[in-house]
Amino acid sequence: MQHWQMKLIMSVQRPSSDSDTAALLREWLTGTFETLGGDLRQRLLEAGPLPEGSFKSRQPIGEPGDIWAYVASTTRTARGVRNTGKEYSEATWQKFLGGLAKKVPASGTLGLCTIDQFGTPNGGRPKMTIQYDIDEHDEGWLHLAFLFDPALLEDPAWQQALLTHARRFADEHGPTYAEVSYWSGYSNQSALEYRFKVTEQLPIARSRSTLRGYAWVTVCPQEAGDRLGGLEALQASGAFSTAEPLQAGGYWLQATPSYADYDMTAGTKVFTTLAPALRPGTPRPPAPHEPAEKIILRDAAEISA
Repeated sequence: MQHWQMKLIMSVQRPSSDSDTAALLREWLTGTFETLGGDLRQRLLEAGPLPEGSFKSRQPIGEPGDIWAYVASTTRTARGVRNTGKEYSEATWQKFLGGLAKKVPASGTLGLCTIDQFGTPNGGRPKMTIQYDIDEHDEGWLHLAFLFDPALLEDPAWQQALLTHARRFADEHGPTYAEVSYWSGYSNQSALEYRFKVTEQLPIARSRSTLRGYAWVTVCPQEAGDRLGGLEALQASGAFSTAEPLQAGGYWLQATPSYADYDMTAGTKVFTTLAPALRPGTPRPPAPHEPAEKIILRDAAEISA
């Protein structure tokens, strides 16, 4: 049985200096881990040393229910992509974070999960991943992602912590886009982008003027928001319980106070309001086994017209 995850994704322009880039990524990785890691993080910090060599092991590495975690990175070279990884330890984690100041890898990941009934890291719950990627087509952009169990949103305190963390980061860094939605399997794509073929993906450089998607929480860039009539029009639309300007530019749009209240009716209101700034084209429907993502299967250009 597939256990779907939720995601917070955020795309920002890469700072001009490597040192500022490293600082931004450390802020994302450590801030998300410390603020939202919850029980998995606490269990990891309290656990003893993880078995060495377990990152690549195909053999049982622990008892069912035990905590396990890893730190991994990807480097692009003239010879291709090189992936490296190691089971988590405080020393490994700090070495990775410190290394960002010397050379920023193409991607970095901290993953936490539990050991399944076979003694191996499972693909189900509970599970959590914090990562970043440099855009593979335009290295001037960074994609940040946090993947988590939907059940966490049932805790009002944790949900508020998620919103506060995302809002604080957005206020400081002015992302070109962000959303909270179901994870499609591609952490760099919005829920809407996932509904289009790879060959139909729009360049990230266009994301200031063309809104990449919409969800329960959407960060709309300044340029796209202004096309929609600005703050006054967004607030008057009735599609958002919260529509506020971000300190670094852009708009924080939250459809309903709680994720539990975000249904297809709410999703349709958001879609209709944002349609003039969305990409044209009709999204493909989800497969029978995929979760409902509140994506309206209509061409946004029809609404705009």
